[in-house]
Amino acid sequence: MRSSPRTLAADEQNLRLSMRNGSAGKVSALDVAQARISVDSARASLARYQRQVPRTRTT
Repeated sequence: MRSSPRTLAADEQNLRLSMRNGSAGKVSALDVAQARISVDSARASLARYQRQVPRTRTT
């Protein structure tokens, strides 16, 4: 499932590494931006999933 807390944690770790490597000149700004987008997407997916779970349990 794409909306798991583990996915978000992995994406956040990837972003931290990308930012560190970007500062060292090892990866491009595009790589860092893509990692940031992955984190934002994972956060949005997780939030959407968490909002839907209570609805499905009450219906």
